[in-house]
Amino acid sequence: TEGVESLYEVKLTSGVIVTLAACSGALYRLIGEDWILLKKGFTVSKFSFINFKNVIYFSNGTDDYHDYDVAREALAGNLVTNYPTAPKAKYLMIVGVTAYALGIKDSLNELKYTNAAPTDLQAYTNNEFIWDDRSREVATGMVGLPSDAIAVFLENSAYYVDTITNPVTIKPIDYDGGCQSFRSIQRVGNDAFFLAEDAVYSLSQRQATEGTFGSTSLSDKILPIIQTGSDLSTSNAFRGKRVMPNHYYLNIDDSNSGFPTTCLVYNIRLQAWTRYTNIAANQMIEHEDSDGNFHIIIANVFSGQIKEIEKDFDDNGIGIPVRIHTGEMDFDDPTLFKVINECDISGFVSETAEINVTDEIDGDDN
Repeated sequence: TEGVESLYEVKLTSGVIVTLAACSGALYRLIGEDWILLKKGFTVSKFSFINFKNVIYFSNGTDDYHDYDVAREALAGNLVTNYPTAPKAKYLMIVGVTAYALGIKDSLNELKYTNAAPTDLQAYTNNEFIWDDRSREVATGMVGLPSDAIAVFLENSAYYVDTITNPVTIKPIDYDGGCQSFRSIQRVGNDAFFLAEDAVYSLSQRQATEGTFGSTSLSDKILPIIQTGSDLSTSNAFRGKRVMPNHYYLNIDDSNSGFPTTCLVYNIRLQAWTRYTNIAANQMIEHEDSDGNFHIIIANVFSGQIKEIEKDFDDNGIGIPVRIHTGEMDFDDPTLFKVINECDISGFVSETAEINVTDEIDGDDN
């Protein structure tokens, strides 16, 4: 069995929770503790999902665009419906009252979108082409911005797009680069975090402006890890709304394996990164169980498995080793004799934790 490529969960206005998984070219829904087959025969690839008026629409950029309506199950047993004339898009998104489709099959950087407040998302009647002056680049992702505008990423550039204005506004964003993976994009407050070729960036609106955005690198401390990745397009990110909301999880291939092998977690408050090894996740989502408790679950790269990230102090009874590296300090005078009398360590530590402190001088432990 191949790995799980995609996960999606939404809570409908009726209170019904719909959890979907794509694996080995088939789409499944979790009902109770069982995964029920909805449809098979898809190309093995990553899906993009959106919910509109309690109907879930999805596409993978290769096969027909589909929808899944829970209310239709009790009628004719027609679980999933395809729409051959709709765009075969890799990336779907709803911002405000408009739905967008990007990464369309046989189209480099065409953006399609619906009319405002449509009755359904079975057709995208409007389109714009996002051109780059240097070359015709392939679209790699998009994200919603304040004031219902969007940012469209290409391989090596990014654009501000506002389809509400007449004519449509398309202008370059003040950022010299693109986005490597649509799944690396996560909204964090009014900012958007995403993975570029050289760093993780935060895209934010400049103060006292409207429609003017700039980017800031967040990943100087983990740059060597990012640079070891052979295919950053496999990277994916997660930010929970209820579980660990102050953290940005980035799954990345740092061993040239062709799939994510390491999870880098950015603490938004502390502006610090933590590296977790041996996590092979195609995607992470927040899952609500039948008791109303929330968990982080991952689409495992191997064996069609979906796993939960534990929140306890051990890993199946085995202690979790952690190493923390402080900054280097020479007080602007490397030859000065220094005396350190105390070392203060703060943080959330369990009663069973064991802490060892060492100092390193000129590369040698003391």
